[in-house]
Amino acid sequence: MKQLFTLFAIIFVSIQSHADGIFDGFETGLQDPFNGNSTLTWIGDVGDFEITNSTWASGETCNFSGSHSLRAKSGQILNSTILVDISSTYSSDKKIRWEVYIGGNSADLTSSYKGVALILYVNSNDISNIESGAVNGYRLRLCDPSLSGGWVDGLYFEKADGTGWSMIDSLQTGDANINQGWNIAVEREANGNWNWGYSNGSIGTSVNLVKSIVETSYISGGYAGLYWNMSSTKAHYVGFDNFKVDPYTPNLWKSEAGSSDWSTASNWDDGVVPSALSNIQIEAGTNQPIIEDNTVCGNLSLQAGANLTISPEIILSVNGNFTLQSDTDGTASLIDHGTLNIGGSSSIQRHLNCYDPTANDEYHFLSIPISNHAVENSLQNYYVYPFDETQNTWTALSSGDEVLKGKGYSVYYSGEANHCIEFSGSPNTGDQIISITASNYSGSSSNDNWNLVGNPFPSPIDWDEVTKNNIESAIYVWNAENCTYSSYVDGLGVNFNNDGIIPAMQGFFVHATAIGNLTIPQTARVHNQTQDYLMKNEVSNAQIRIYIKNDYYSDECAIRFKNVATDFWDDEFDAIKLVSEKQKAPQIYSLINQEIKSSINTLSGTLDQYEIPVISKLNIGGIHEVCLSKVSTLIQDFDIIL
Repeated sequence: MKQLFTLFAIIFVSIQSHADGIFDGFETGLQDPFNGNSTLTWIGDVGDFEITNSTWASGETCNFSGSHSLRAKSGQILNSTILVDISSTYSSDKKIRWEVYIGGNSADLTSSYKGVALILYVNSNDISNIESGAVNGYRLRLCDPSLSGGWVDGLYFEKADGTGWSMIDSLQTGDANINQGWNIAVEREANGNWNWGYSNGSIGTSVNLVKSIVETSYISGGYAGLYWNMSSTKAHYVGFDNFKVDPYTPNLWKSEAGSSDWSTASNWDDGVVPSALSNIQIEAGTNQPIIEDNTVCGNLSLQAGANLTISPEIILSVNGNFTLQSDTDGTASLIDHGTLNIGGSSSIQRHLNCYDPTANDEYHFLSIPISNHAVENSLQNYYVYPFDETQNTWTALSSGDEVLKGKGYSVYYSGEANHCIEFSGSPNTGDQIISITASNYSGSSSNDNWNLVGNPFPSPIDWDEVTKNNIESAIYVWNAENCTYSSYVDGLGVNFNNDGIIPAMQGFFVHATAIGNLTIPQTARVHNQTQDYLMKNEVSNAQIRIYIKNDYYSDECAIRFKNVATDFWDDEFDAIKLVSEKQKAPQIYSLINQEIKSSINTLSGTLDQYEIPVISKLNIGGIHEVCLSKVSTLIQDFDIIL
């Protein structure tokens, strides 16, 4: 029998080399291989030039092949500045490194006005002001100024305060001949500590940062670059290569970490494994840290979407503050199979949208990740509603009432902006047992015996790993996006994920058959780097999905076939339809035994023909579309008539 389906720029700038003697004896060589979108601009009478609109990325080594050079005619002064805009990558909490290789031939550095310098974030891109020091900022200059007092042939750390450049520290090198080539580098830490040094020889030689000073007069600026002022006895060159401006954050686990090994230096943004005094940040990424040895740190903060695992029998001691962050893109996740000791404060965040009666983000199901506490301690300015199973109705909490671990709550925020709830206290850990009540059970078609419970962990859990005592296998979550209830049972989700992963701090309904409990074991905890409740993964069951939609919302139900199921109600495989009363939200469901409304209807598939009532509920008029959203490829021998 046949199967029927009703389904419903990169800009290249070429810069010509100029003949000897053009622009007052100043010329360039090999300029066109500059990478990035760049514009060469000639400035002033002495042939200064600036490269602007550069796209050199943070941490990227520019590919200056051929030792890009600047040449001066015999007897002419070469005076030039190149700037890079670092305003988009620089911030005061980052470390930043400047590095360049410089080589030359017959270049004269024997004047207090001449030399080669790294410009270290200045607050202006005005070339003349930078060269004269009429800016705020710093530079590291390699020169032979022939100064009195014996400071010659070296590196000079200089500061501009708006009136000129002045030396604040120096490092004698004993030589300033750039014929042999120089690598010079400088780093600034977030606390204003500067480290700088040099090596001479071939390009790529590692730089020994042998000098250090603390200087905090200026801590911000949008530009960095290169400056040189020198003369030549011949029309020879001064060239540079590997110019790099590299901001990075100390003790930051990188999003592009190559492994989950805490002790691998390359996984950290500054290339250093943190010490026991380090204040650590974890960025979200493909490889997230797993702590497999006893570890001590200062503060520890996981950014939104990041996760951390403590292996069994391992101790992580956070001597400072511990924070799990949350925003619109995700919530940080912690799994502590070992021991977490927190010496300072603990903050676990959960982002929620504000109350908006005209939108679809009004109510959210929430569960707390810490022990019982007064509602105002974490949910000030929230309306908080537990569900009373004995009365089959919503109640409201007031100031002084407790929110309970393992229970779920319907909440919305009364403020005018989206908000992060902050729970203060040690995160729940270990096996969690949640009591379930059942006052008037009369079968799966009953409206009674609904318990609103929740994930008590600061990490997702796998529902299929939860032990259920006198509880049907399905779960039900309020889907704020479509203003309907999502459901999941036995590997199949409707408006929900198909792997049964319940996000951290998520509340959900379960349906009891008698007084019982849920046991959520520590081993049920997993990491999932999204807080999107609507993921849809492929499942292997033969299935048909039917959806309905209008201009506002959509809903779906599923019918599947499984040889271990019956054609009647199955606690293990079927899910009840909880109908939304949201005015604009359409609803769709099928009937089991001609009476039980189901969002997921599992049949044995043993009959030659099934006639399945599918009901749609419309709260408003207008155009509604109903169609098959998915027909499993396993259904090969069915005519499907909708």
